Amino acid sequence: MKPLSKIFTLLFLLGVSSCQAQKMVQKTSDAKKLEINKNQFVGKPLSVLLKEIGPKIETALGSPGTNERAGFFSFYFAPKAEYDKYRSQEKFPLTIKVYIKDSFEWNRKDKTKDSWLNWTKEDEEKYGSLIIADIKVYNEN
Repeated sequence: MKPLSKIFTLLFLLGVSSCQAQKMVQKTSDAKKLEINKNQFVGKPLSVLLKEIGPKIETALGSPGTNERAGFFSFYFAPKAEYDKYRSQEKFPLTIKVYIKDSFEWNRKDKTKDSWLNWTKEDEEKYGSLIIADIKVYNEN
C-alpha cells in the first residue's frame, strides 16, 4: 500500500505543478505581449501587471503626472550601469511604459546617486495599488 500511496502523491504533485499559470513575460523578448494584451491590465492595479513579468525589473523612472498629462512609470530590465551606457549614446534600453490613472508621488531623495533608479520590493508595495491607464512597450532605440 505504501508504494501505491507514493505514486498517487507523486502524480498529484505533478498535476498541481503543471496547472500553475506561467507568467506572460518569461524573457525580455516577451515584453511586447504586455502591450498586445493591455486590456487584461487596464483598470487594474499595477501589482497585477508586475506579477506577470518574470525577468527582474532592475531600474525604473517615475513621472507623477499633472492635470494635463498622465503619470507613468518606465521599467527597464537593464541594471543602472547598462542603462547609463544606453543614455550616454542617447538611446534607451527596452522600456515598458505604464501610464497611471491618478497622480502619485515619486520622491527618490532617500536614494543615493547610484541607487536612485533601482526598482525595489518596497517600490512594488508602495505603488502596486495604482491603477493602470495604458501600457506601451518600446524596443531598444
